[in-house]
Amino acid sequence: MHTAAPHPHHDPKAEGLKQRIKKGIHEVEDDVENTFDAARDDLRDLARSAGRQARDLANSAEESVVTAIKDHPVKSVFAALATGFVLCALVRRS
Repeated sequence: MHTAAPHPHHDPKAEGLKQRIKKGIHEVEDDVENTFDAARDDLRDLARSAGRQARDLANSAEESVVTAIKDHPVKSVFAALATGFVLCALVRRS
């Protein structure tokens, strides 16, 4: 008949190794979390910057169009009519 082995005594070297491994795992978890947080913040800043640049570009384009219309009102009317004619022709074909 087989009897259960007596409870092994704690090996101090094994306990020390176990504690160092746990500490190392926690350090890696902290490093991953910090890296993720930094990447998220960088991405948020990049998105905000891109949004500002897009708004600035759109505002600049709008100002250019308004200036062109004010400087050349007759050309602008004919350009609008031509655009409407082309769009109407495209819609009728489909």
